[in-house]
Amino acid sequence: MKKIKCYKGNGRRSNIVVKVCLNDIISKKYVMLAEQYGKYSYEQCERMRYALKVMLNEIEKIILLGIIFALLGEYKVFLLSLCVILSIRFTMGGMHRRTFWGCFFFSFGFFLFVIIIANSFFISKEILTSLYIIYVVYILLRAPIPSKVRPIPSEARRKKLKRYSILVVSIWILVCIVVQNGMWKNYVAWTLLLQMNEILFVEGGKYLCQKNK
Repeated sequence: MKKIKCYKGNGRRSNIVVKVCLNDIISKKYVMLAEQYGKYSYEQCERMRYALKVMLNEIEKIILLGIIFALLGEYKVFLLSLCVILSIRFTMGGMHRRTFWGCFFFSFGFFLFVIIIANSFFISKEILTSLYIIYVVYILLRAPIPSKVRPIPSEARRKKLKRYSILVVSIWILVCIVVQNGMWKNYVAWTLLLQMNEILFVEGGKYLCQKNK
C-alpha cells in the first residue's frame, strides 16, 4: 500500500491511499530492463508485460488455492485437476474474470465442485467416448484460441497446436480408461467434462454477441 500526498484547491493537504499491485511493479520493471538492454518494439514490450503479469497472477492464485485445498485435505485432487485444466486451457481457452478475486473464487468453486461431484457420480465409458469425440471435433473446428499472451503467428503453428491438443486430450481419456483407481480417473473425467461445458458456454456467448450486433 502506497500513500501519496496532494493538495486541495484551498491549500490544505490530504492523503490519498493508492493500492499498488506488486505484480504490476514487477512486470513493468522487467519490461523496462528488456527495453533498455534488448531490441524490442513497444508492442513486444507491452505483450511481455501483459504475459508476465498474467503469469504472476496465476502463480499467486495457484498458491492460495493450494493452501486452501491442503487445509481441506484435498491437495492431491486439486493438483491432478489443475494439471488437466492447464494442459487444456493452453490451446482451448475458457472463462475469464476481469479481476483477480473474481477469477480466484470462480476457480475455487470449479475445483471444489469437481471434488464433490466426482465423489457422488461416476462417468461411464460411453460418456467418456462421447466426450472425446466432442473434444476432437471442437479442436478441429475451433482450437487453438489465440490470446494476447499466446498469439498464433502462422498456419503451421496453428496445425502444430491442434495436434498437441488432440494428443493431450487423448492422453487424459486414456488415463481414465487404463487407471484402475476408480476415484482418480473419475476426478480426471469430471474435470474434462466440466471444462468442455465451460468452453461451450464461452463459445455460445460469443455466438450470441455476434448475432446481436
